Amino acid sequence: MTAAVLICAGGTLVTLAAEGMAEQTGTDTGVMGLTLLAFATSLPELSTAIAAVRIRRVELAIGDILGGNMFDVTLVLLIDILAAGPLVLNQVDRSAMVAALLGILLTMLVLIGLLERRDKAMLRMGYDSIAVLVAYSAGIAAILGGAFAE
Repeated sequence: MTAAVLICAGGTLVTLAAEGMAEQTGTDTGVMGLTLLAFATSLPELSTAIAAVRIRRVELAIGDILGGNMFDVTLVLLIDILAAGPLVLNQVDRSAMVAALLGILLTMLVLIGLLERRDKAMLRMGYDSIAVLVAYSAGIAAILGGAFAE
């Protein structure tokens, strides 16, 4: 119970800090959420994935990452239930829509890689991993560069 309270308090503090940083830097709060806040909340998944790989249970790492993504999407329903006012998806800006599409693309690339596993391509990575890295980098650069700003 104490851990749950600490996690809720920590999440609130991280959110408030991200909002403050967005205001001070003049960055859109949506973009701050898509980058800094998403990175901060993904650190526990990263540590879990690293621990799973160390004990040679890669399927745990993949399950953690893909399962976390699936669960996060269902949180939109919870937000719609709890938040007053118009539906959440009616308030989403173009950058968030592009980020959602990017997430779908990255998940598809990972799933293709799982289904069609080949020998390593370069830098100890398969072509699917390279495609994920390129798509993620290009997508984030476009979002941060304001390519999809309204």
